[in-house]
Amino acid sequence: MNNYSVSETAGIQEGLVYVNKHGKLLDSFPRIENKMIPKFKQYSWDNWNSPNSAYRLKESYYILQKKYTSTND
Repeated sequence: MNNYSVSETAGIQEGLVYVNKHGKLLDSFPRIENKMIPKFKQYSWDNWNSPNSAYRLKESYYILQKKYTSTND
């Protein structure tokens, strides 16, 4: 019952724009050149193996289950 998946990616690209409360551009990363934001740099990393995992309920689950299903208050 794993709720995650693993997929390979070539990396990520990121950018940032800084505007004032009126929406006027104050700065950016990468810095704007000739009224254009240059191509973003690709950040990548080496592949790694996915860890093995198994779904399990902790011991406290059974303690709480017993408490809340008990008919004695």
